[in-house]
Amino acid sequence: MQQTTTHGPNTDFRAIGQAITLFNEHSSRLEQSYQAMEQQVRELTAELNRKNEQLRLNLKEKTLLNLYLTNILEHVGVGIVVLDERGKVELINGQAKQWLAVDQHDNTVAVLLSEVTGEAEQCCDRHFELTLRGPEDEVHHLSVTVNALLDIGSRRIGLVVLLQDVTEARKLKDQAERNTRLTALGQMISHIAHEIRNPLGSIELFASLLRRDLQDAGQLELLDHVIGGINNLNHVVDSHLQFSRTVKLNQQPSSVHAQLDEALTYVSHLCAAGSVTVERRYTAAPDTLMMDPRSIQQVFLNLAKNAVEAMPRGGRLLVRTRLDSRHALFLIDFEDQGKGIPAASSNRIFDPFYTTKDQGTGLGLAICNNIVRAHGGSLSVESVIDAGTTMTVALPALNN
Repeated sequence: MQQTTTHGPNTDFRAIGQAITLFNEHSSRLEQSYQAMEQQVRELTAELNRKNEQLRLNLKEKTLLNLYLTNILEHVGVGIVVLDERGKVELINGQAKQWLAVDQHDNTVAVLLSEVTGEAEQCCDRHFELTLRGPEDEVHHLSVTVNALLDIGSRRIGLVVLLQDVTEARKLKDQAERNTRLTALGQMISHIAHEIRNPLGSIELFASLLRRDLQDAGQLELLDHVIGGINNLNHVVDSHLQFSRTVKLNQQPSSVHAQLDEALTYVSHLCAAGSVTVERRYTAAPDTLMMDPRSIQQVFLNLAKNAVEAMPRGGRLLVRTRLDSRHALFLIDFEDQGKGIPAASSNRIFDPFYTTKDQGTGLGLAICNNIVRAHGGSLSVESVIDAGTTMTVALPALNN
């Protein structure tokens, strides 16, 4: 007989209970895993936020540093130009743009610098001077230094060109050397002039006494020539003494433009006779300075006369005034269109006895220079052959 196995209700309940228990265990482990995953996600999110904040701060710091460095480059008193290996301008600051009169996308600067730097292999660690003319025809003497731009592996990837304006330093150096020479010459001239004047006075006295005793017309004529020569020598000695003496000034508030107009009036007949036109280009800035008007007018008259005589075939005399606020100077330019002065002569024109004229003592500009120096100013020259000469008087704009 076959037996049949039967499951009672208790057996089914146990199986269901076991299944539920197993399900609960898996659910609990799954929930724990989910919670652990949530914790990891929160930790990763917090770490990511910290990294993002750090990155943001680093980016802000780099941006501020970049702005800081850019601000320094734009306001430093040195011109900076960065070229790549092909000579293309990668960076040029404001000072370099002003001196070179170009922008970063203008190929002129690359051409200019390529001409002065030479071959790439020979251009590094070089130092030289470059002379440029500005937009208002002013002359800038620039000290140029060329160095290699290296990457982290010390490989050259371009050039760094530094430009520094040495115009004022050069003028001060030339002026100091010139003042030293003039001081020594002035002392020597004073000594020689006095040594000449003493016997010359005796000769003039004896010639006058002799003239009273002579009756012959021929002899009187010869004696008059002697006296005339003595008078000429006296004039030369007086000029030499005027140069050697310390300039005494009677300073008072005076208008520069008024003194210029009066000096130009005195040379108007020379201008008319020589077909020279005068152009006045005066600044609107206040032109009242502390000066000795008679002495300054003597300077203006001499410079205007020289400019007219430099144009025997006619031309234009430009008289220009301008205010240099940076150096507190009032500048007066006398610009002619003559044949110009050679560089070798322009360095000597303020020396006494040096002249390019057929007739003259060579003391006019030397005396003018002494007068301007006594006012605390300076007298300078810029000349281009076959283009003309500009004489510039610089007087203190703020002088109590």
